[in-house]
Amino acid sequence: MKKPYMLIPLAVLLLLGLLIPVFYRGGAGQALPQQDRKNSTVNENGSAGGQAASPVRQEQAGAPAGSSVGSSVPIASKETERNPQPTNRITLEAAVVGKDGKLLFGPGDVSIARDDSHTANALDALGATGLQYAMSTRFPDLVFSVSGQHNEGQSGWMYEVNDGIPSVSAVSTPVKQGDRLIWWYSKGLEVPAPRWNDLGKQ
Repeated sequence: MKKPYMLIPLAVLLLLGLLIPVFYRGGAGQALPQQDRKNSTVNENGSAGGQAASPVRQEQAGAPAGSSVGSSVPIASKETERNPQPTNRITLEAAVVGKDGKLLFGPGDVSIARDDSHTANALDALGATGLQYAMSTRFPDLVFSVSGQHNEGQSGWMYEVNDGIPSVSAVSTPVKQGDRLIWWYSKGLEVPAPRWNDLGKQ
């Protein structure tokens, strides 16, 4: 027969064996919802620790199917749409006559870009011939030389558009599709301009 004082430890061990599983199940039942809530926060916000999702993640989440959010495909800006690049060109006839009536260009066609920000002018037509020219340092709008032939005294470069001599500089004289333009080296105001029909075809 066992002594009474030996039964006390056995009773304590039995009691602990019954209480520990109950306590463990109760504690796990409290921790599990907290973990679920944490995981739910991560899934909704897209960041650990319950931090708010970044604007980029929110934008991507709200983007419609097939959109290019986050892609590398370039998208035309509104500024480009408002100011399209020039695509139109005008073609006109031009000739350049140097000293002693020698043809330096043409008669032939030249092409000039046209857009809303720039009006094609007679100086553009001279540049479209491909000939080298220089402007006067004293009078910025005055053509001083073409193909190395410089103004001298009363002689120098003049131009006409559609058989008429403008009273303003070439940069201020607009030209349009189908115009006919002649630049020539004049020996004086009293010397008439070359006639288009007298210019030989190259």
